[in-house]
Amino acid sequence: MPAVAPSALDSTLLAQRLRELAGQERDVQVEFLLHLEVFDRRRAYVEAGYPSLWAYCLEVRKAEVDHLVASLQARTAPRAGVRKLPDRGSAASAPALPLATVHARPAEPQEAIPVPRAAAGGSPATVSAPLDPPRPKPRAETRAVSESDWSLRVTIDRGCKEDLETLTALLSHKIPDGDLAAVLREAIRCAIEKHGRRKGAVAPQRQRGTDREPRPSAESAAPTSTIPAIVRREVWKRDGGRCAWVAPDGRRCNSRWQLELDHIHPQALGGPSTVENLRVACKSHNLLHAEQTYGREHMTASVAWASPG
Repeated sequence: MPAVAPSALDSTLLAQRLRELAGQERDVQVEFLLHLEVFDRRRAYVEAGYPSLWAYCLEVRKAEVDHLVASLQARTAPRAGVRKLPDRGSAASAPALPLATVHARPAEPQEAIPVPRAAAGGSPATVSAPLDPPRPKPRAETRAVSESDWSLRVTIDRGCKEDLETLTALLSHKIPDGDLAAVLREAIRCAIEKHGRRKGAVAPQRQRGTDREPRPSAESAAPTSTIPAIVRREVWKRDGGRCAWVAPDGRRCNSRWQLELDHIHPQALGGPSTVENLRVACKSHNLLHAEQTYGREHMTASVAWASPG
């Protein structure tokens, strides 16, 4: 019986078939790629609750790794001195590992150190500690790699890493590829402007001078659709700064990339800019909502018309 063409499947069956094929990728790579091409062209990953095709494929791959990790943990649990493999929650932000590199590793050697008991007259207790003391953090290193470029190597703590990830997400509209060098440059530029202006070392970029172009009067200005700042903050706080789009199967997107505010009842159809009628949505799901409301052909034409050039 001939296989069903990918284009003949609806989005739900297409996603189901992709998951089936992912486990047999080597044997059916061509068929997998044919389905993936239609899945991408149709942007069915957005309907499934993912902000991008990359996020969807990463989730499918994680399912394979999770299954392998669970199998390895079950096999090694009875053995002494075997380090427990990390669960999915602790490695949610890490890239999927190649299956050939997943392995159990013996625990580091430890020695017993006597510790006095709190109660008077008690015998000393013991705790286990690594033989090697914690190593100091390596010093930051800046190295020239060309006449105009440098390589920066620095060790940061967890809090700094999380702040850097948050900043990268906040700048995702301005820096869509998430280039770390561009993110750091923007952070440094803003810090120089802020602290330099406070100390009088630099002039503010936006000056209140007479050379500025006059602003249009209230009578000539077009009606604005500005959402009040207090409403923006409440919606952002409620949704946790993540895309709140929920797929038909109940899966929430939760992307932090290119976030926008989406009117649940569209503003063009009379929807108010209230906390109840707004949600945080990534760019992909904001567009999907518009396509569901106005039609994909209409939105495709609108985007093409609005594009520069």
